Amino acid sequence: MSTELIAIISIGIALAGLMLNGQHNLQKEMQAQRAETRAEFQVVREEMQAEFQAQREAIIGLLERVARLEGVLDGLREAIVGRRAADAEAVSSGTQ
Repeated sequence: MSTELIAIISIGIALAGLMLNGQHNLQKEMQAQRAETRAEFQVVREEMQAEFQAQREAIIGLLERVARLEGVLDGLREAIVGRRAADAEAVSSGTQ
């Protein structure tokens, strides 16, 4: 083998080593970035779940209040209907 060929092969091997080292470092960085991203997504997921739970509880509270108001309205409606019936009965008994 000639000296030039040995030099070219040596440079090629050195470059291949640098490329492999670079790829290895890049893989490490990518794995670290993935782990960091997963951790951040987990935090966001937990925050969203807490917010959803708070919203759920608020909606349940509102539904309970609406149900109570419906009960009050039903009671008022029955009282009004009963009063009208009593008024109609009083008017009919007074005119006869």
